[in-house]
Amino acid sequence: DERKGIFDDWNNEDINIINKHFENVFDNIKIDSNSFVCVMTHNHDNDLKITSKSVKKQVKYLGMIGSVRKLAKFKKRMLENDISEDEFNKIDCPMGLKIACETPQEIAISIIAKLIDVRANN
Repeated sequence: DERKGIFDDWNNEDINIINKHFENVFDNIKIDSNSFVCVMTHNHDNDLKITSKSVKKQVKYLGMIGSVRKLAKFKKRMLENDISEDEFNKIDCPMGLKIACETPQEIAISIIAKLIDVRANN
């Protein structure tokens, strides 16, 4: 996240915070077949760009926060921009386990549960 001060109150040595524009982050982190990529920015255009870049990599999991409607809008744009149908189908959106949830806390739990499930079953 490139927004100034967004992580100022995060004080946890177990978290690696990279406060850069996402296009520069891909050069600074290792993404491989053991990586879990969760796309959830403050901007739909950023989500599209990050997901399009991530789908080209071999990852264990690629999820994007959003709705089925958001994914449908993105599909057309992604397929027009060098993303194959198989690559597109790797995206888990809406991200998380498919359970009845509405609040941000419930959605967060469904996402964590999905990541645990992927880790345990793959």
